[in-house]
Amino acid sequence: MKMVPRVPERLLTALGASADFRDDVLGDLAEEFAVRAEWDGVPKARRWYYREALRAAPYFLRDARRNMRARDLLGIVKAIVLAMVGVKLFRFAFYGIAGPLLDVTRHLDHTMPVWWYLPFVFLNAISPVMGGYIAARTHRKAPLAAAAALGLVWAAIDIAMSVRFGASWPAVYRYGAPMIAIVFTTLGGVVRAVRLPRPL
Repeated sequence: MKMVPRVPERLLTALGASADFRDDVLGDLAEEFAVRAEWDGVPKARRWYYREALRAAPYFLRDARRNMRARDLLGIVKAIVLAMVGVKLFRFAFYGIAGPLLDVTRHLDHTMPVWWYLPFVFLNAISPVMGGYIAARTHRKAPLAAAAALGLVWAAIDIAMSVRFGASWPAVYRYGAPMIAIVFTTLGGVVRAVRLPRPL
């Protein structure tokens, strides 16, 4: 049991399936893993476990959806709101510190060298990861689902903003920003999920 790969196990747990379903499936996977590790070796057994965990993920999601109650949905909404507020506060702090320095540099130079954009690239990369982490930490029953839901909301906002204001925006930003939001918020949820205690 100690040899079972902890990352896929915790990611499956973070999808929010019911405890009975989760324990049954993870128990079966752990038993089969132990047998395969003894006969085929640990590396092959680990590869098998990762494949089976990936195949089991849709069933975990289906069970989570089937057992979702109104309070679970409200919990996801709460996680999304808290994550968005946390990201906004982080952005305000970032612009409060870095904004004046970057503006001074731009006015002195009258051009914007490539390095001038790096803080903004960092901000746009770290913000959704942070948001996904906050959402996952807030919704303990289904942390990974909460982070993915945040990503969908964030992507919808990005799409709405590009439709309303983005006629002159580069196409890579208009189409890339929603995908980045979904991927990076989910990544933030993964970072949180792998830190959770083992379910069994």
